Amino acid sequence: SDFLLGGKLGFNKLFNTFATTKNKGKKNTQLDVDKSIADNPNDASKHKTKGEISGTFGLALSGAYNEYTNTSEAIIGYRDSSDTTIDGVAINQDSNYQTDTQSVLVETKIKSLNASGNIQFDKSLDVGWKAFKKGDATEAFNIFGNRAKNGLGVSMMAETMNNTTTAKIRDGVQIHTGALAVDADPDKKKALAVKATENIFSLEIAQGGGDAETFGFTGSGIYLGQTSNTIAQVESGATITGGSMLVDADSNNTRVNVVGAVQQTDSIGIGASVAYNDITRNTKAIIGKDNDDSSQSLGSSNISISGDLELKATNTGNNWAFSLSGSNHSPETPATAEAGKEVG
Repeated sequence: SDFLLGGKLGFNKLFNTFATTKNKGKKNTQLDVDKSIADNPNDASKHKTKGEISGTFGLALSGAYNEYTNTSEAIIGYRDSSDTTIDGVAINQDSNYQTDTQSVLVETKIKSLNASGNIQFDKSLDVGWKAFKKGDATEAFNIFGNRAKNGLGVSMMAETMNNTTTAKIRDGVQIHTGALAVDADPDKKKALAVKATENIFSLEIAQGGGDAETFGFTGSGIYLGQTSNTIAQVESGATITGGSMLVDADSNNTRVNVVGAVQQTDSIGIGASVAYNDITRNTKAIIGKDNDDSSQSLGSSNISISGDLELKATNTGNNWAFSLSGSNHSPETPATAEAGKEVG
């Protein structure tokens, strides 16, 4: 019942954030005009005008603020500098059980979707039926979410994201893999793979619409701040023997911002939209000491492998921002002179 009658049709479960608001002043129809004349035949001041909006002032605001702190770690060895180095962290060291096809994978991954809007977007079943009966689709959907003689509408979305994605083999760890193994990373054909992957797809929508007679302002905006640290590392002091090896740090970031503001008015209308993104990504693939980490020390490593060694750090992705704003001035149609009368 909530799916059909709640007015969101499950969009609030699809998006991390889904917020809408509306302020719908009534526009007079011909039926309203005829009724006002019939009810007040001798009082022209009470006669309504077709298309006139009821309600002196309308205010519609919608906004969303999301703050994310994501930490994803895959670590062999002691977890952080507060722990004690554990001697004897050994993988595949017993020669009685070693094979040519043994592989080791150390992998961690961090994914997002958000929307905010200032529109009339009511998807409940009863409202849909009402729109069908009246033959008026705007009962259910209308980009002009704020309607009044004078109106102010604002739709805002702000998001901050701090991601730490780490895959590590720590100091003192011993790992052996098979010379023929490829299962750790079948694409790269590696026996040992240390992979840290950040994969972000984020869609942000901020849309506002207003319909006013005298003055109207509609604004919408998006702010995004992101700091990502993606690290794949084999620390100093680790012992690696056996087959081929991959250390791979990959940050793939795709963000789509859609910002729009439309103001319709018979007099003065202003529409404004803006999108701002501040993104910093630090992506590192390391064998040895991380020079940006003061807790690590430079030590002696022993890496003896029969296959190739691949070290890779990449930042990929796209940042798309679509911003559109406008106002539509619709002056009243001049009066038409009747026979024998002047129009001043």
